[in-house]
Amino acid sequence: MPRNPRSSIDSSFLHIMVQGVNKEYIFSTERYIKEYLFLINKYSKEFEINIIAYCIMNNHAHLLVYTKHLDKLAKFMQKVNLKYSHFYNQKEKRVGVLFRNRYKSEAIYNIKYLINCIKYIHMNPVKAEMVKKCEDYSFSSYSDYLYNIGISQSPIVLETIGKDFSFIISNNSTDYLFIDNDKHNSNDISKYMNIRYLSFSKH
Repeated sequence: MPRNPRSSIDSSFLHIMVQGVNKEYIFSTERYIKEYLFLINKYSKEFEINIIAYCIMNNHAHLLVYTKHLDKLAKFMQKVNLKYSHFYNQKEKRVGVLFRNRYKSEAIYNIKYLINCIKYIHMNPVKAEMVKKCEDYSFSSYSDYLYNIGISQSPIVLETIGKDFSFIISNNSTDYLFIDNDKHNSNDISKYMNIRYLSFSKH
């Protein structure tokens, strides 16, 4: 089944994945990962994008975001990836495209899949056998949920998920899959989609 055009997506929660061209290790060092995270943090504020979860791997990155301004998402991703491409190409003395395509995105409508998406993102380094436990990986938002800090304390996370994250961090198994359509997650968190957050809170 073909993917839904982005113009037709009406959910404010989206799972985004970017990947290096030819699956190159575009986040191969701590310095590079920190630069990408810096750009995400900087431009998320400018474009009113709320980061719910993230994980930066060697050749790709996952973001789970919330925004009531879906038209700004493409501009956000374009700005982040363009700035990072300039930075990376300059450091590596290379030219040309850095990212494979623009990015993949999947709308999340169901609270089960929202939670499983967070777990799926955090499990990436464990599944890749880079670490044994999620908390051993430094470049994801897992520690925020583990210690109830940072991202986990944003208003949209607290209002959507609540204050208890034990069910996110105690069981690392997940049946979530990043697929090319979103018919698997029906609309039981539709009340949060561009309705509950009519006034965007910048955090």
